[in-house]
Amino acid sequence: MEALGHDFSRSVEESDSEQAGRYVTGYIAESGVEDIEALAPAWEQCVSRGPSAEPFLQPYWFSAFLQSFAAGGRAVLVTARRGSELIGILPLARKRAFFGVIPARTLQSLSGIHSCRFDLCAAPFQRDVAAKKMWELLREDTSWDVIEALHTPDDGGFEVLSREAAQDGYLTAAWPTLLSPYLELSEEVEDPFRNCPRRYANSRSRLKSYYKKLESHGTVSTTTIQGFDPAFFNSFLEMEAAGWKGRNGGAIGLNPAAIQFYRAALQRAGQAGHLRLHALNVNGAPVAMEIGLQMNRRFYSPKVTYDENFSKCSPGQLLMRATLSDLAKDDVLYYDFLGAKARHKLIWASKVRTHSHRYIFRPSVVGRLRHALVKRVAPPLKKLKHAVYGDPQNERIS
Repeated sequence: MEALGHDFSRSVEESDSEQAGRYVTGYIAESGVEDIEALAPAWEQCVSRGPSAEPFLQPYWFSAFLQSFAAGGRAVLVTARRGSELIGILPLARKRAFFGVIPARTLQSLSGIHSCRFDLCAAPFQRDVAAKKMWELLREDTSWDVIEALHTPDDGGFEVLSREAAQDGYLTAAWPTLLSPYLELSEEVEDPFRNCPRRYANSRSRLKSYYKKLESHGTVSTTTIQGFDPAFFNSFLEMEAAGWKGRNGGAIGLNPAAIQFYRAALQRAGQAGHLRLHALNVNGAPVAMEIGLQMNRRFYSPKVTYDENFSKCSPGQLLMRATLSDLAKDDVLYYDFLGAKARHKLIWASKVRTHSHRYIFRPSVVGRLRHALVKRVAPPLKKLKHAVYGDPQNERIS
């Protein structure tokens, strides 16, 4: 792990008397996969509880991303410690552009379209002090023009970092992206769908007739696998590639880097006890499949696919009904659909979690121009695009 330019490991004493004698230190370092692996035990302990306790903020997720997608295989890790305890980490990568194509020395989140979401990782009750220390380090580092974080939750740690930057006169912007639906499962196991939107009650009721229609094709069953299963993974890739995602070029199986990422990330998720695979079968053969992640009584659904030969039976929604019932019995309290808001999710979801791409710009002349582009030029263009093609996330929740 190579330190950058200046010595950023200076300590600052916290004012809280209970923390007297314990100092917060920070460090910025060029890092490879081996550095993430070396830091993994402390990282896992840091994000095992609280808002950062999500699979996508675990070191194995970033390690898999770095191996699969990051050119050069190097990251920039910004860390904060209180004494010897790791209390925060921000994984970034160097880019030569921001907003896709605009030239700038950019520190971008170590994430992409397959990452689900990104955030500053912090220990419970340590987020603010960790973000403050990280910003002090980034402020003194002159190697960047723009910091860009993709798909960050609006109530997350990176938002705190952005506030610290704004207080120091740096320019910040937020570009709204995903409205990710989620469902708070009812604790009454007898009625796990109690919190689902009333608007779609009839749609959920019709699934009984779809189930009977599916039974006309053979014996219907469900499968749950905890841990990575190569056969399941390969079947999922084949089913997804045979459907609309394959025709549109978005299937995992059409992208070798994506295959490498998911295989590595899911294998490690399985070792950590976070991976849960579901399938709906007819005569033992899957007709709908889900790759799920479960952690701290919360379930996350990054990938679902179905066999389009059975589309008239709505196999994806039938699998969803079975999955939610099983999760309620397992005392899971929260189902996160991830990704963008869409009708097939809103049949079940009652709320959304908002996400944004977030930007921090240096307050230079060029920085102000880049900031103006994000704040003033891009929004009208986005509005025009939605006026012409429609907003894919315009479905109402009730």
